[in-house]
Amino acid sequence: MSSRPENAAAAVAFSLVLSKAWMQYEWCWAVIYAILARVWEPRFAMGRFFKQNIVLVVGIALPLLLMAFFYFAGRASVAGIDPPQYDAVFVVDYNEHWTDYPYRIGVDDGKLFIRVQPPDDAESAGRNPPKVYVFQHKTLDTRRLNIDFKTVQDGRVDDPEIDALNERQLITDPTSPDGFRFEPPRHSSGLGVVGSLFGFDRNRNDYVLKKGARVIALETPDRHRPAQFIAWVGK
Repeated sequence: MSSRPENAAAAVAFSLVLSKAWMQYEWCWAVIYAILARVWEPRFAMGRFFKQNIVLVVGIALPLLLMAFFYFAGRASVAGIDPPQYDAVFVVDYNEHWTDYPYRIGVDDGKLFIRVQPPDDAESAGRNPPKVYVFQHKTLDTRRLNIDFKTVQDGRVDDPEIDALNERQLITDPTSPDGFRFEPPRHSSGLGVVGSLFGFDRNRNDYVLKKGARVIALETPDRHRPAQFIAWVGK
């Protein structure tokens, strides 16, 4: 029986101690409350925003998620295709069907030749010679051959650039041994602004080497001029 008064007295004493501590450190509790309010209130407000505008949030988030999915899916598909392993020869400002053009380009027994035909008139004689480019697979860039078209022997252009190129066998098959093809510019990816944002429309004015999802742009100063594939450079 004597323990109950003692317990009651202890409880009263403990209450007085807590009350005194609260009053003494009231400023400290206020600071802690303010900090917690600053931390948690924005989260609660954001949660209320999402609940009240769920249609708007889904309408914005879903297209972004789809674009991200297709972007990474495209990157993954490209990563599974090895880069080109062969150089490619192509020519700009040339068409083998031009009847009044004094130059003819071809490959004979795996060797490049440029034949010069006597012009029929002054207008044909004034035509600019073609521009021969080589895509270099090791650096993924293009280089224009510095050919002197005025040096002609037996009706063909005789130039060190052509001789160096002919040290290896040229392959005229439209598809390279590793599966790439020379293709015209891509006019559009069909993705508009989104395609431009993620790079799908990049270099769409350039001719390309293409294998599956991997596309290599053949960037030249003559990117808006017609080009024609000549051959792949063998190993």
